[in-house]
Amino acid sequence: MRKEEKAKIMEQVINDIKSHKYSYFCDFYRLPANVFQAIRRDLSGRAKIYVARKKLVELSLRKAGLDNVAKRLPSNIALLFSDIPPGEMWRILKDREVELYVKRGEVAQDDIVIPEGPTELSPGKAREIRSLGIETAIIKGKLTVKKAATVVKKGEKVSRVIAGLLRALDIKPVKAWLRISVAMDDEGIIYTPDVMSLTPDDIKQRVMDAFERAFRISYNIRIVNKYTLPIMLSEASLKGRMLGIQIGFPANEILPDLIGLARIRAMALKSMVEGQAG
Repeated sequence: MRKEEKAKIMEQVINDIKSHKYSYFCDFYRLPANVFQAIRRDLSGRAKIYVARKKLVELSLRKAGLDNVAKRLPSNIALLFSDIPPGEMWRILKDREVELYVKRGEVAQDDIVIPEGPTELSPGKAREIRSLGIETAIIKGKLTVKKAATVVKKGEKVSRVIAGLLRALDIKPVKAWLRISVAMDDEGIIYTPDVMSLTPDDIKQRVMDAFERAFRISYNIRIVNKYTLPIMLSEASLKGRMLGIQIGFPANEILPDLIGLARIRAMALKSMVEGQAG
């Protein structure tokens, strides 16, 4: 690629960032071409999507002083510019997720587990599978996995043998989609996956949890506000009432309680006197 072409791409990236509400930097690793094209169609008229070399995008961002975005770029980068907010965009792209077979040498996204149950493999494969630490048995003529087994842990590379076994078992552990690595709005606010992936229910629950924690702290250190004041007043009223009853203070609010208490004491005294007289 010529120097002029590189400069043009870098300029385009910055112009697209400036002309859109949100900028998304996505990882298209192993995303099938037909799915990528389907996403283009889904977002037609609502987003601009194209692929660019990571090095050029990184240089563009650093030149614009956006180092916090540049350091989060994926290796296989697709740029997406839109006015659709991050939470909604995350869900749109996630809905296009596809499952794929894992390849030899690929790094596992998550733990890869072979589930318990019957398989379509030939019973003659039992010894080979058991050599991988997987418990098997022949049940009703079928090679059956007796206990679910983790064959690759997250972050480990998949061996040729395991990749072949997973394909034979029709297990597709790879989740491929146009995964947003980082996003930024036109005010420079950065959105990471843990924020964008929150659902409305997640946000509601977090707000409720935060309110509960704030309320408890406010109440415990006796900060007066519109939420703690009613409870504090009720608590103070109850304590005042109990104290008034204990010392026999004739306030209008507790007179019925004092009269009732006096009646109980009088009845107890009467019973005691009658008992002694008898």
